[in-house]
Amino acid sequence: MLLVSGLGIVSASFESVSTSVQSYATNESVNENQTEYWALMVAVGVYKNNPHMDRPSMLVEIDHLKETLLGSSMWQEDHIKVIEGEDAVLKNVLDGFSWLDENEDEDDVCLVFLTSHGFPLLWDRPPFDEEDHMDEALAMYNGFLPFENPLRWEPLSNPFAVLTDDMVNKRLNNLESKSVCCIVDSCHSGGFGDYFKGFSAFASSDFGAEFAADVADQNRVVITSVPETETSYGSYLTNFLSEGLVGFGDVNEDGLCSAEEAYEYAEPIIRSYTSMRPQIFDNHPGELILTESNFPPQNFVVDAPFVVDAESQVDFVVSASDPEGSRVSYAVDWGDGSDSESEFVPSGQPVVLSHIFSSEGVFDLSFSCVDESGRESYDRSRSVAVQKQHSTDQFSMWNGSQEYFVDILDSSVWYAQSFSPNLEVFSSAHLCCYAEAGEYELTVEVCSDLGGDVLGSSTESFVVQGDGRYYDIGWHDFSFDNLVLSTDDQYYLVLRGSDEFSHSLFWIFAKDSQNDPYQAGELFFSRDAGSNWSIYNNEGPGFYDALFVTYGL
Repeated sequence: MLLVSGLGIVSASFESVSTSVQSYATNESVNENQTEYWALMVAVGVYKNNPHMDRPSMLVEIDHLKETLLGSSMWQEDHIKVIEGEDAVLKNVLDGFSWLDENEDEDDVCLVFLTSHGFPLLWDRPPFDEEDHMDEALAMYNGFLPFENPLRWEPLSNPFAVLTDDMVNKRLNNLESKSVCCIVDSCHSGGFGDYFKGFSAFASSDFGAEFAADVADQNRVVITSVPETETSYGSYLTNFLSEGLVGFGDVNEDGLCSAEEAYEYAEPIIRSYTSMRPQIFDNHPGELILTESNFPPQNFVVDAPFVVDAESQVDFVVSASDPEGSRVSYAVDWGDGSDSESEFVPSGQPVVLSHIFSSEGVFDLSFSCVDESGRESYDRSRSVAVQKQHSTDQFSMWNGSQEYFVDILDSSVWYAQSFSPNLEVFSSAHLCCYAEAGEYELTVEVCSDLGGDVLGSSTESFVVQGDGRYYDIGWHDFSFDNLVLSTDDQYYLVLRGSDEFSHSLFWIFAKDSQNDPYQAGELFFSRDAGSNWSIYNNEGPGFYDALFVTYGL
């Protein structure tokens, strides 16, 4: 199962979250005249010869974290080195540590961020500090060999293209900065706190006293997505730490966001959504300040119709308020290759964005709002069905107020959405799908009943070009030969899977705990290639429907 936020496959986001957060005392103030902030940020995300290991969320979330830092006046863009994708080879990463060491001094604050696939090595390299006799490592761009691993699910690792925990700890120890924060978002990332071996995680009641007594000179905070022996997924840690550093983690409301506050904000949310158990190792006196609180615009509202006519102007009204009272600007990607942007206007003032669609089809619109400091709100996504030669009949589309999921689709796991037409002639169905890079052939059938007669079938072939950074989410059109249906009966759109694209192509589902997304039908699934069907409720109680639109005459 994946949780879909807006039009991006990432973790869930919050504009306001109430959590129980520990308050920290700040025992040294931020001196803007002497303290410089430096960051080395590494996200691999794509892997040479092993595209099935690609994790686009790593590349998305490193951008999110960088934007979060630059939204604070403490950070300058030339003080942040980002190494990502194909550039994330071991030499470049080690050179990045050298760059950091050469620039920082004893008055500065350093942040090191690392995200990639992590795994234990089958041996402990010098200084032989592992109780289990295995170092932990992060795969670089060429960190996997093109061979299957007989012992683990990931490919065999390239021993000359991995960044080990000992390499990281050695370079952290070389830094002179008064404050060092290291964030590792990967499987087995707990091993990257090796300097702190033998000490419990932050939640331990006597951890602080034990830790301070033994490593008091380190001035370091290490945050990991999971303990040493556990697996991580989804870039949840990076996403929610970024939210905390924006200001949502500023529990003592002093206008400053620390690494500890960001962790205490993120940890309970991650635990509630996943099975992951983030960790923090903290030996920094007082708070390790990383940003100033600077919230993005909130209460972002988009008033948008679902069905519009081609060749006619359509107005969309947007509004948002900025917590600091800054002016805001709005932008929209119309989904047809064009976009619009407003001037900066006073906080809370509604703005009308207008557009004319020229062709029939379903378009995903993405609205964004940014304040004058560059803080951007979470996008608001809407779908619009444009009618021209045909009329829109039944639909369930993005509306911005529901949760969205995808689930496994293969040769044995099929899905079906029931619908009740208002038009007698059925011309086409549009399905919203999530797909990774690859070639696909997808078949949709219109059936009179689950397991009953197939009234019509349509197949679409398409290619998703990807660089490993983004998933493709979009609407796919399946044309039918003007099927004649009865407006008194219920029918089924059946989507069949294939093992060829298992785990890489999905139909997107909407969930609402209170209101049925589509009241004239239900979502069904079969785990035996259509022999038996059940109502879909795999994500707990609520109403479920697939995202679809039908056109007719």
